[in-house]
Amino acid sequence: MYGEDGNFEGKVKPSRKLMPRLLSFYQKWMSSPSPAITAARPVKGHSWHPQPVMICGEIAGWDGQDRFTERSANLGSLGRFEAKYLIRHMQANAKRLDKFGA
Repeated sequence: MYGEDGNFEGKVKPSRKLMPRLLSFYQKWMSSPSPAITAARPVKGHSWHPQPVMICGEIAGWDGQDRFTERSANLGSLGRFEAKYLIRHMQANAKRLDKFGA
């Protein structure tokens, strides 16, 4: 609702408050699926702009990025990809895909 009416601060405020609790919960329950975190954009409604994504997990690793911004997300290990592939990245990091190949 906040994103649709252009209330950027209303959109990100709950996330800033909940992020420490979410990450703490995830660290406590490492065997749970890998959460994917996206960033709010200062745009009303939907947009064609790239959406930063961060996947946290036991096997996700660290790609050397120490900030969660659009620029650092583009330089990160996930690079740029279509949103329809996000679920596959999440499944892989949660060890939910079968191995294939040699």
